[in-house]
Amino acid sequence: MRNGEAGTVVFTDKDGNRLVKSKMMENYYLTNQVDDKGEVITPAGGTRPTAVAEADIELRVVDSKGETKNNTTTAKGIKLSNIADGKIDATSKDAINESQIKKVLDKIGVTTDANGNVEAPTITKIKR
Repeated sequence: MRNGEAGTVVFTDKDGNRLVKSKMMENYYLTNQVDDKGEVITPAGGTRPTAVAEADIELRVVDSKGETKNNTTTAKGIKLSNIADGKIDATSKDAINESQIKKVLDKIGVTTDANGNVEAPTITKIKR
């Protein structure tokens, strides 16, 4: 298995296409641009593929069908569960979970139904 190509969480480009890390260059390329030894494939008479820009590299969860792109028909992604509380402060890069968001909503007087939909009060655009 090549680096980053397989598992439950994989590297993709911004469009959900799987990526693999090259052996020598330490850059990520589309999976069809790197051979099974980790070498970047340069087509005969062609030019070497360009690595995916670091800003365009994402980590995505693989669904039960092995897909990394959202199903545009159902617009469903993958639900992550059993997530620990993330740190909430100005410098944190942690993810936060629904229970943390609910605590904030409760403190500012926002109520939700059983599905998490806002019931009251009506929220309008917040001015900066």
